[in-house]
Amino acid sequence: MIQGLGAAPVITLSLTLLADAFPPGKRGLAIGIWSGISGLAVAAGPLLGGGLVDALSWPWIFWVNVPIGLILAPIALWKLRESYGPDRHLDLGSLVLVAVGLFGLAYGIVRGPGVGWGSPQILTTFIGGVVFLALFLWWETRAKCPMLPLRLFRIRGFAVANSVSVCLYFGTFGAVFFLAQFLQTVQGDGAFDAGLKVLPWTIMPMFIAPLAGAYSDRIGSRPLMASGLFIMTAGFL
Repeated sequence: MIQGLGAAPVITLSLTLLADAFPPGKRGLAIGIWSGISGLAVAAGPLLGGGLVDALSWPWIFWVNVPIGLILAPIALWKLRESYGPDRHLDLGSLVLVAVGLFGLAYGIVRGPGVGWGSPQILTTFIGGVVFLALFLWWETRAKCPMLPLRLFRIRGFAVANSVSVCLYFGTFGAVFFLAQFLQTVQGDGAFDAGLKVLPWTIMPMFIAPLAGAYSDRIGSRPLMASGLFIMTAGFL
């Protein structure tokens, strides 16, 4: 849980730091390199995690991150410069509403197969999650300093880019998770072998993302996003 709390701001704020550190003409390349490193993590995660599970035990996939964090934390304090947006107020109402809403949906998905999708417990958590997320959207329209200003979605480029990102990550990470489960529970592979078999696919973003980032500065992101989603969909089919 502590690692999850730490990873949440790191993943979201890393792109903010890139946008602040690079001029607009070079942000595509910088984000491409960031995506390539993220792709390396997606590729190495199932492989290294599978090796740790087979050689030691599953808790080691969490313990191995501790020394990495201890090394990188002082480097971040040393190298990263502080920056602030126009508003420094924390929207606690939005934070509570979206956290409870997402928890309800996630809990229902995780517990549904064991308890039963139609059980009162699961139906209550699903309905509660949807209600709290709806309250979150309502709150954002009235908050003085909203955590997620909904007016940004009136900008076509912002709305399209975020929609594409949702489709990309939903499909990619969902497929990685289910494919790893299929290889182990149905095919009978070990954790390391399953990671090795998905490696040819998961390692590709490490090479493609920097190229896509560089080309987006030249030709724009629209053709790359459209063709990328089309190719990903064809590959999944």
